[in-house]
Amino acid sequence: ANDLSAATHRSRVGAKQFQKTFSVAHPNNRKTMATDELQLAGVSLVGRGAPVSGNLRVSAAGFNWKKGGGGGRSVDVPKKDVGELSYVVAPGGIMLTVKRKSGEVVRLKGFKGGDMAGLKELCEAQLGAKLARRDAQINGRNWGEVDVAGGTVHFGVDGKTSFEVSAKDISACSMVSKHEVMMEFHIDDGAAKDALVEMSFYVPPSSANWGTAEEDAEDAGEDTAAKKLQDAILEMADTDAATGDAIAEFDSVSLLAPRGKVSIELHQSFLRMAGSAVDFKIQYSSIQRLFLLPQPNKPQVYAILHLDPPIRKGQTFYPHIVGVFNANEELEVEPAMDDDVRAKFPQLEETYEGPSSEVFVRVLKAVAGCKLTRTGTFTSPEGGNAVKASYKAEVGHLYPLEKSFFYLPKPALLLHYAEVDSVEFERHTGASAGGAGGSTRTFDIVIQMKTDNEARHTFHGIPKSEFQNLVNFLTAKQLKISNVDANARADRLIADEEEEEDHHAARLKSRASRDDDDEGG
Repeated sequence: ANDLSAATHRSRVGAKQFQKTFSVAHPNNRKTMATDELQLAGVSLVGRGAPVSGNLRVSAAGFNWKKGGGGGRSVDVPKKDVGELSYVVAPGGIMLTVKRKSGEVVRLKGFKGGDMAGLKELCEAQLGAKLARRDAQINGRNWGEVDVAGGTVHFGVDGKTSFEVSAKDISACSMVSKHEVMMEFHIDDGAAKDALVEMSFYVPPSSANWGTAEEDAEDAGEDTAAKKLQDAILEMADTDAATGDAIAEFDSVSLLAPRGKVSIELHQSFLRMAGSAVDFKIQYSSIQRLFLLPQPNKPQVYAILHLDPPIRKGQTFYPHIVGVFNANEELEVEPAMDDDVRAKFPQLEETYEGPSSEVFVRVLKAVAGCKLTRTGTFTSPEGGNAVKASYKAEVGHLYPLEKSFFYLPKPALLLHYAEVDSVEFERHTGASAGGAGGSTRTFDIVIQMKTDNEARHTFHGIPKSEFQNLVNFLTAKQLKISNVDANARADRLIADEEEEEDHHAARLKSRASRDDDDEGG
């Protein structure tokens, strides 16, 4: 009689989706352990969508998880933020729960039984926190008790954990009937295709945690057990971020990926892009980094949002949103700020003024809390900070940045140096425009990635004048140039250029001699 029933679990693919978010295959890799740290591969970050596989490092500094393959999402929990540590053993594997002192919860799955002894010792010795085991309820019953505390909504059956929901994922909580409470979750167009979007609880008046005495139920009026649960959830839920006016708006922003012209609204926890062809809502947690890259020799600037997970339009996924701004356009923005906004975003300024691209990324950086990358030390002899190159059938520019290559505009391709195995320089074998047998004026580079033997990216049609500059830059970044001796290749290219100049000078001299003969005759 004192049980509480979870009435409905509705997701985009059906009632079983919530359980699916807790399953992940065990990897065949394994661990590297030193005396003061533990590294585990194949550990998945668990959220409302499908688990994301990555690598976990536990040390005296705290917990650090990075998505496998590089260049994607990362989660850090510093030692000073570590609150409670616990784990549960279920048929799908072992799941670790790291609760921050702020109440936010990070869940990781993919551990083996043999990992836990070393992990327990390390957490206690280096982090000063005990890793406790909790019993999981796996019998499938949907009636139990709800506890709302520490930033989570916890559903338990017979004293065992059935599931937990982070309060920050809840966008709304309402009563659909006198005894039923419905929670709605933030919808993120960058999330996986299948994700939990709604959950309902039936709360009887006799609930042990939330109910009233049976004889007082009629006198309770509006203060029912369901109303008490709703109030408790609303105190912690991130409902304010899902409503209200935008902090800042940017109209008529041109996008190259996905293509279209949109208006962009920046809210407290998400960004909304709306246009005739697109309408996306993206949580700030999906924005991993911003890039601001001017086009060489053109009055245009790329503003790129690097997303993980990517957004989806039709059957196409977009890990990068590429906007283009006029470099000569000035803009002034005054964010809509009240006391709550000022407290939540201390880096947000009262007024932003300057080039439109600069204003956009500065405001977004302040509210999203992500990092901003600009052009680095590489400078092209042709002007700008990128080299002209073609990728497959598309013509664009390759930006050698401080920690990565970035090819723009289509397809937007980000290649981190940490994931690059080698760079190979190749020259065209065809004749130049001067005729058969002439030297080529362009060369190619092939970038081989570490993560996949099949991942080879070829950029062709790069002007030969860029060669030595690229070699010097990549050598300074300690990237492996696999196929040639860089100095020998540079000498050969320089010799080819000098030979071309000699032929050109000889032609001019011959022409001048003929002109003199004509005048003398």
